[in-house]
Amino acid sequence: MTARKLASLAIAVAFLIGMAVWNFARVPAPIEDGQPKQRLGLMTSLPIYWGEGEGFGDMLADDQHQHWVKEQLERRFELIPLDILSASGSLEPNSDLAGLEFLMLAQPSALAPADFVALDNWVKGGGMLLLFADPMLTEHSEFGLGDRRRPQDIALLGPILTRWGLRQFYDQDQPDALRFISYDSIAIPVHKTGQIEIVPTDAVTCELVSESVIASCVIGQGTALIVSDAAVLEHEADPAISSEALDKLLRSAFKPAR
Repeated sequence: MTARKLASLAIAVAFLIGMAVWNFARVPAPIEDGQPKQRLGLMTSLPIYWGEGEGFGDMLADDQHQHWVKEQLERRFELIPLDILSASGSLEPNSDLAGLEFLMLAQPSALAPADFVALDNWVKGGGMLLLFADPMLTEHSEFGLGDRRRPQDIALLGPILTRWGLRQFYDQDQPDALRFISYDSIAIPVHKTGQIEIVPTDAVTCELVSESVIASCVIGQGTALIVSDAAVLEHEADPAISSEALDKLLRSAFKPAR
């Protein structure tokens, strides 16, 4: 075999190995039987953990379809639903949050000032956060404006973004249509997104990617991956697309996670 053929064969083998490694990295690592799952805190106004229903009994009814996001998260994590982040009468994380390494905030309801400070302290102390902050939520809801059961239509997370040297803005003239942005070679579905600007600060280092819809930040000893849209989490989203996109965001936000 000539040297040229040997070189071509080596390149082909290297390419195939590279593709195999790339595809393996995209597949969620399985949880072996008996192996404990890592714990993930979840705070959200979206019908992910509890479905939209007229009452508590409706949420627990057998005919309620479980949200695909919850199913996907529970394959890798033990979900810990959170309502508040701060300890009573304190600016420190409460016991539920303090015991977690990973937290997903998905279009949460309005936070109290103490919760913002507790969240900041938790991340600075080494917490890893995946934050979805949609300035114009597009997911359909059964409930009208003003109904407390309705998901948070407009993200109210300005105080924590400002604290981390970020500003979110919304272009009202953008097309009202689903589109895709590229994040590390994965297509992320978005709809009427916000965009993020960096206001330089010595305390936080952030990088904007994916048309400034996503910010990746190092905050003290912790990290935050901030997505200025929540269409990827919609109940009616195409799981074939959104599942892969969500998995990529989870892997990026929680690098030590299995």
